[in-house]
Amino acid sequence: AGTGFDALESERLMLVDLVMRRGLEVFGNKDKFKRWLDRPHKLLGDHTPKQMLNSMDNIAEVLTELGRIEHGVF
Repeated sequence: AGTGFDALESERLMLVDLVMRRGLEVFGNKDKFKRWLDRPHKLLGDHTPKQMLNSMDNIAEVLTELGRIEHGVF
């Protein structure tokens, strides 16, 4: 049995890393970004962004939300 990640897990981890980098870019402050990650948001079905990091589709929604925030469309 291998100890590495399968392709899907690896891709999800890369996307979670992208969310972290984008969040820091958008918020410009680690504490503000962490607060955002832990607060439920209507556009995310009243889930926290952190809860949404469990699937590829949900991660895409979080990235879309970060884009909205970055461009002032929220």
